[in-house]
Amino acid sequence: MILPTQWLERAHPADFIVHHECWPAFELYQQCATQWRITGTGHRSGLDYAAVAALAQIRGCATAQDMEFVRYLELGALACFYGKDLEYVLDG
Repeated sequence: MILPTQWLERAHPADFIVHHECWPAFELYQQCATQWRITGTGHRSGLDYAAVAALAQIRGCATAQDMEFVRYLELGALACFYGKDLEYVLDG
């Protein structure tokens, strides 16, 4: 079994279909796995953007474009978590 930290150490841009310019945002998103805001009912509602921005600044990838790409990844993850399509997540 590969633990998340081991996967991150072994991850390489060539292993995924991720545009080169999106790779820094993908890595940032992966490192923010513990930064989800949780509702009173125990559901994820989105990432804690203060924590994401702080980590992005530390990593040196705090561009507006990187943060936008993280938002797209977050929306896709929320759709997967709830078994819904992206339109449902955006409207809900």
